[in-house]
Amino acid sequence: MEPRLFAFSFLLLVSGFLTVSSTVNQEGELPKVFLLGQYEKEYEMLSIDYKTLLLEACDNDLVAAHEKWQSMLMEMEAYADQIDFDINGVKIWVHVFWNASGTIDHLAYYLKPQSRNINTDELTAFFKSFSNHYQFPLISETKYAHYGSAGFPVYPMRLGKSDK
Repeated sequence: MEPRLFAFSFLLLVSGFLTVSSTVNQEGELPKVFLLGQYEKEYEMLSIDYKTLLLEACDNDLVAAHEKWQSMLMEMEAYADQIDFDINGVKIWVHVFWNASGTIDHLAYYLKPQSRNINTDELTAFFKSFSNHYQFPLISETKYAHYGSAGFPVYPMRLGKSDK
């Protein structure tokens, strides 16, 4: 490869405009937690395999789905406090895949541009540990998923009627 082309490719890779395709682990399984943009083919298959959305699993009750999502984010925050991991200032896009019993099978995320700078290896380890300890408060007939946004600290929105 010509030196200038190599240097340009390296610059694109370092800046994030070019990615190196990751492969599944040695056992042939997708990691429990990974960054969006890694494992693209496997991620597409997950999205097909987990076709039921959280909203559908909550019988299309938007308030119930939102409360469950907010509850999980608050549990993440509480778990971070419990293990003394600073998650404040982290802002992410996140796609969670639950099995029918409510345990997390996979969690894919990507830091938003306005997020606090955090080591993604440490954040991935945090999400993996959380996923291994957490039970989502919804048992369904089928596995389900949700793609959303999260920011810490969590400020839950009130969806009920306001008192005037």
